[in-house]
Amino acid sequence: MPPLPSDVPFLQLALSGEADAIVTGDQDLLVLAPAFSVPILTAQEARERLVNA
Repeated sequence: MPPLPSDVPFLQLALSGEADAIVTGDQDLLVLAPAFSVPILTAQEARERLVNA
């Protein structure tokens, strides 16, 4: 599934800024997670990663 045009700037920024992750509740972004090189996480997933780090 291709990203929505409104999501593209955020994906590009994450790539160019070498982000550790994108944290979102947006289902349109979350469905891209398996195919995107920057992890796309829910708030709960991000919290778990921080607690376990």
